[in-house]
Amino acid sequence: MGRARKLAAMALRLRRAASAGDWAQVAALDRDVAGLLRQLAQVTGWAAADVEAFEMLRKVHAEVHELCARETARAGSGLARHQEQKGGWIAYAVNDESEGGLA
Repeated sequence: MGRARKLAAMALRLRRAASAGDWAQVAALDRDVAGLLRQLAQVTGWAAADVEAFEMLRKVHAEVHELCARETARAGSGLARHQEQKGGWIAYAVNDESEGGLA
C-alpha cells in the first residue's frame, strides 16, 4: 500500500472509531498514528499526494483529540453530579431498608 493510501486509510479508521465512540479502538489507532508519524519524520522526498494525505491525517487526529477532550469533560461532569447526589441515594436506601423496603 502506498504512503498516501496508508495515511488516508488510517485517518478513515480513526474518524470511524471516534464517530462510533469506540474509545479502545481510538486509543489503539492513536498509538499507531504516533508510531507512524515517528517513522515518517525520517522520510524525505514526499509526493504531493503523500503530503495531502499526511495533512488530512493530522487534521483528523486533531479533531479526534478535541472530541476525546469533550467526552472526557462530559463524563467527568456526569461523575461529579453522581458524586454530589451520592449522599441522597445513601439516605434514601437506608430509609427504604429501615421501613422494610422491597422484599
